Amino acid sequence: MDPLIERLAAQGVHSVLAQFCDIHGMARGKLAPLAALPDLVAQGAGFSGPSIWGTGLPRRGSRSEYFGRVQPDTLRVLPFMPGVVHAVCNGFAGGLPLDTCSRQLLAAQLRALAQRGWTLQVGIEPEFFLLSRDAGGAWRPHDAVDTLDKPSYDLGAIRRNLGFLEDMRVALLALGFELQQMDHEDANGQYEINYRHDEAMAAADRFMLFKLAGQATAERHGMVFSCMPKPWAHAPGSGLHFHL
Repeated sequence: MDPLIERLAAQGVHSVLAQFCDIHGMARGKLAPLAALPDLVAQGAGFSGPSIWGTGLPRRGSRSEYFGRVQPDTLRVLPFMPGVVHAVCNGFAGGLPLDTCSRQLLAAQLRALAQRGWTLQVGIEPEFFLLSRDAGGAWRPHDAVDTLDKPSYDLGAIRRNLGFLEDMRVALLALGFELQQMDHEDANGQYEINYRHDEAMAAADRFMLFKLAGQATAERHGMVFSCMPKPWAHAPGSGLHFHL
């Protein structure tokens, strides 16, 4: 572990972002000093269990604390958070794997497949909206000119929002994504970025990282990045297209 810490420190890393996923698919976590990495791997970062959606943990007792144990193979230096390395956690409580942790649940299913000699490859095609609020506080596409009745593959919108798309390209490549294509989707303000498929656990971890990158990049451009399924009743919504 010491050589890993030394290597990260040489890259300017000073903190670890220990991240897990709640039942709503939201990334949660905390920052810890880089020097704490061995404890984060062995024991985990501690969180109040009942404060996290979906854990089902009690307020008192040995299983009231949620411990997110860092998985060292998931460490990625974050280009949009200088000095911070991202780390995915497995959920534990009372020293045992937490059966309401989505990553633990997926791991159990992948082990069952492995016993049959199978592996699961997953390709995810994430769709998302770039939004802002109008003068009345209502949500609208950030690009006010994005008003076509059928905006699929609109090159004008891509040109106007190339700053965001280029920053996303740079960030995702720095995080190890193998990009394939970017396009404007069916709804106004809606886009899709495709990247190469991977083993199911790696694909799930990568999608959470994709959302973090999208949120950070959109904020820098004065936008709100949203994977909301259907912001407007009259328009197409966003989905995750899975290829198994």
